[in-house]
Amino acid sequence: MSRGRIVGGHGFLSALLVAGAVLFVVGVAAERGNRHTEPASAAIAASVPVKTVPGTHVEGSGSEEGEANTTSATELAGQETPEHSETGASVESSEGTVLGVNLESNGVVAVGVMLSLVLAALAWLLRSKIVLAAVAAFTVVFAVFDIAEVIHQANGSHRGVAALAALIAVVHLAAATVATMLLLLRTSPSTGSAATSA
Repeated sequence: MSRGRIVGGHGFLSALLVAGAVLFVVGVAAERGNRHTEPASAAIAASVPVKTVPGTHVEGSGSEEGEANTTSATELAGQETPEHSETGASVESSEGTVLGVNLESNGVVAVGVMLSLVLAALAWLLRSKIVLAAVAAFTVVFAVFDIAEVIHQANGSHRGVAALAALIAVVHLAAATVATMLLLLRTSPSTGSAATSA
């Protein structure tokens, strides 16, 4: 393979890494948006008044019977609020966790984006075997989390976020493939002289 094609491969690899970083940020934002809309819909559903079901005849006045067979929505909400809030908090804390890592935390997002951009710059500027190996390892690990996120979102019926996570996984797997191919080309004897002069 010619030197120009190898250089083009490094440019394509850098573009894939940048695209993966951008899509990752978009995916996290989309997942956070889905999570914020779900509690709002749950709150609306909780505020709907509960219909009373007529019960059996109880001796006494009509007002007593009405009081015995009617439960206000506020009483139900008051009884269930503590349990519901605890359950909601536990679901919210585990919602963004994939393989034990909270992919929505600002720290994880920042580290993932920064590593992607740094590796993209190094792949473009240095074009060394060590950088290519690091890119391949990083993107494979990232793709594993992406695939786990696809399964997680599909189980939660979030098809849009699942599709976006699948696209990110494809981009990271493509970057891993390109990095591996460039690494193999650099170690092959036929392109060794052209690669070392790059």
